[in-house]
Amino acid sequence: MRISNEKLVLHIPCDDDNEDRAYDYSLWRTAKSDGVLSASGATFTTDAVFGKAIHIEDTDGRTASLSVREDHLVYNEPWTITCFVKVKADTIGFSVLTSDETISHQCHVNAGEWYFIALVYDRQVGVVSFWLNTEKVFEHPIVQDPVFWSISDTLVGSQNFSVDEIRIYNRVLAPSEIVSMQSFGDDVDYIIDGVNFSDYSVYVSGSDGLIDGLQAKERVGVDYPDYHGTVVDLSNTRFESREIKLDCFIEAKDNFEFVEKVRRFLAVFQRDGFHRLSVIYASSAKPLVYDVYLQDSVEIDKTWNQKTMVGTFSITLIEPSPVKVVLRHVGYGYGMFRVTSRKMFDVTWDDVNEGCEISTDGVNWSHRNTSCDLSGTGLFVRHFYQEGSHDIIIHGVVEDMTDLQTSFGIDDNEKNDIVVWSRL
Repeated sequence: MRISNEKLVLHIPCDDDNEDRAYDYSLWRTAKSDGVLSASGATFTTDAVFGKAIHIEDTDGRTASLSVREDHLVYNEPWTITCFVKVKADTIGFSVLTSDETISHQCHVNAGEWYFIALVYDRQVGVVSFWLNTEKVFEHPIVQDPVFWSISDTLVGSQNFSVDEIRIYNRVLAPSEIVSMQSFGDDVDYIIDGVNFSDYSVYVSGSDGLIDGLQAKERVGVDYPDYHGTVVDLSNTRFESREIKLDCFIEAKDNFEFVEKVRRFLAVFQRDGFHRLSVIYASSAKPLVYDVYLQDSVEIDKTWNQKTMVGTFSITLIEPSPVKVVLRHVGYGYGMFRVTSRKMFDVTWDDVNEGCEISTDGVNWSHRNTSCDLSGTGLFVRHFYQEGSHDIIIHGVVEDMTDLQTSFGIDDNEKNDIVVWSRL
């Protein structure tokens, strides 16, 4: 069961590639809602429920932390806070403070094991409840709106715990949603140009090439007649285009409906330009994204029975520039980065307008109608968005790019985009 992101105001999956920032992937994201890891004692770890987690451990008398300056939780509305935790102590508990009381509860756990916890404030009913894994282990009436909450263990004197998949909703999650959040299913959404394949009544039964290793280009070699073998240049490895094969099927009640569905889906690939393919796994906030085109015509194998017509077919999509950096911009304003690259690179903005502005000093900007063939030292590149969440792809020889920067300014004026994949 896929959980609705309605009123999801903070989502820190803890799966990032950098060392000091855990990005907020919610649509409410601002620079201040990212989690900042302290310089000492807070680290990403692969000992996680899924992907990565963040380990917090006080060291040498210094307090470790993961701090969020703005979580968008509205205390006088219903809310739910969830995460996975692993502690070194034998209890996990919570405290909720109102203007006139403190509500708290502790649960026994096994030290060193992962647990899912959910703290729920149901304002309409007037209760606060605490879930441990799939069970509601505590419920208490509450009269006043909370003003503070905390989740902690009983390890007094120092912190030593891990946390994964932090979420805050400004709504009450249903019990079925809380239970479903604890299992990472194998559901996969395939999206082309912002539209789910299923909206075209197309479903994917198998895929190749999405995460497979790329084929290296033929290497330069010299065959000296008086030496054994050949001398091969193994430096500067470059790769061929990525080839993605998707095995698909369509169901229809009759031949006319089947033909219409096929025509409507394939018409997407007949439009000019590249098409954005996004593959989103139910267990991950980080999509796989590709700028592709349809290589060949599609042959459809149709079979009939008395109730439905099923057509199976495969499409082969080509990504000409297969090595890339993926950024994400959320909301109104400029998506922007700075980079040094002596080789030319292209940018696609996940937007109808593919133009950009460039600058060498971040002050004086020039407009370009396209975002192709860019290069320079400390080059600023930006694109304006009205709203929404957009994945920005930087295509090129990314391994030779240096000084990639996506964070600009400080405090309330800070602007930054998420580094979804430093290399994909």
